[in-house]
Amino acid sequence: MSRFHVKPLDETTWPDFVRLLEKHGGVWGGCWCMSFHAEGAGRSATLHRAEKEQRVREGRAHAALVY
Repeated sequence: MSRFHVKPLDETTWPDFVRLLEKHGGVWGGCWCMSFHAEGAGRSATLHRAEKEQRVREGRAHAALVY
């Protein structure tokens, strides 16, 4: 049995995702995992976070957290 478990990034895991990324400066200078999306490149960390949260709340985030 694995010591790890995987959960989708959704509204229930959003707070964990925020804690992880804030601990590491938003990851890669504030991209919040948005820089690979067409609308994400070259924007501010604040906007990246807001857009990522919107994707999560709309069920459009394709990510998982490993605990």
